[in-house]
Amino acid sequence: MAQAGAYQLASVATVTNALYAAGGPTELAGLRQIKVQRRSGDEVSLDLYPYLLDGDVSGYVTLEQGDVVFIPLRGRRVQLHGSVVRPANYELGADNDLINVLSASGGFAPEANRQRVTIYRVVRPSDRGPGSSDRTAIDLGLTPSADPSDPGHLGGVVIPPIGLQDGDSIVVDEALDLRDSYYVSIAGMVAAPDTFPWREAMTIRDLMLLARGPTVGADLRAAQVSRLPKSIQASSS
Repeated sequence: MAQAGAYQLASVATVTNALYAAGGPTELAGLRQIKVQRRSGDEVSLDLYPYLLDGDVSGYVTLEQGDVVFIPLRGRRVQLHGSVVRPANYELGADNDLINVLSASGGFAPEANRQRVTIYRVVRPSDRGPGSSDRTAIDLGLTPSADPSDPGHLGGVVIPPIGLQDGDSIVVDEALDLRDSYYVSIAGMVAAPDTFPWREAMTIRDLMLLARGPTVGADLRAAQVSRLPKSIQASSS
């Protein structure tokens, strides 16, 4: 907490009232496993995410005289970027995976590209090869679905079940405007050669991450880039 200490609160005060009185949680605070220790020795656990995201007060805890509210260090946390309703950092619950984080964000924004989601994951130092990146890209294809009862259904597509790790960065790309439908392709000694939407300030490193990195035996000393002549680029813009 910003200002931990003892506070005199109203008789109907809740855990959130105590948090406000103490100046709010810090950057390192965990909001999924808040503990309330009673004078009787009983302990109550509280997950603040339902309240913060949906205004759900069904799990609210009313404080009693002598209660101690303990805010633990945050647990696993991921970053969510791109075309979702609430891009932000999200602390993971015990059994949370990709569908839980996307749902917590409010789902896809109207302009989202619902063909794929990319997860950038930190590679452990012991698993990094010479010249390899410190992150690997996990590119997940999304399957269209009109049946909300399908497992993993969200926003007209099925989200594949995949566990998340602390530090993962999830990116939902924006669907390109028809006037700006530029693409880049990567081929050769990479794990997943493919064509990907081009975006402003995109680098070869970004493209290599989307292609899941080089394969064994790839020559990392140079790469060949073939580019359309400027006259053709201008005529297509």
